[in-house]
Amino acid sequence: MTSPGMKEYPALGSTLGCFLARNLFYSSSLHLTRYRYDKLVKFFDNPEYRALAPFLFEECTIVSPHRTMPEATMPTRMTCHQ
Repeated sequence: MTSPGMKEYPALGSTLGCFLARNLFYSSSLHLTRYRYDKLVKFFDNPEYRALAPFLFEECTIVSPHRTMPEATMPTRMTCHQ
């Protein structure tokens, strides 16, 4: 049962699934030759993100659950990882 004013889209899941499957397949290593796939990987490689990722996900004391912190901060830190 839907709420008043809400529309139903019964084919949304299958339509979205087909769209994603088609688009992701043609840019995957299953479809592309190794040369073209490696060329795409180099084109979309982001050195700034690679330099920033370890800090954001491992070294940052605010979001990293792997760093030792005072026990009082554990509930706050765990809310970010659920």
